[in-house]
Amino acid sequence: MNTVAFILPDALFTSGVTGMLDLFYFANRIAEQDGGPVLRWILLSENGLAVRSASGILLAAAGSSHLVPMPSFCQA
Repeated sequence: MNTVAFILPDALFTSGVTGMLDLFYFANRIAEQDGGPVLRWILLSENGLAVRSASGILLAAAGSSHLVPMPSFCQA
């Protein structure tokens, strides 16, 4: 199973995140016909706290973006 991490900046547009989560949800629903979910996701913020969107909606983060390991091919 693949995991996608969303790092949430302050004043983000919720549609940018929730739209992708909806697509992942439906991909998993379709994948259930072939044996199970293929995607999972985690919402992160810089400090691990909830982030307020541009429209005022709070999105809870599951952890800090500093906890995400960076693959060696992405390191500068």
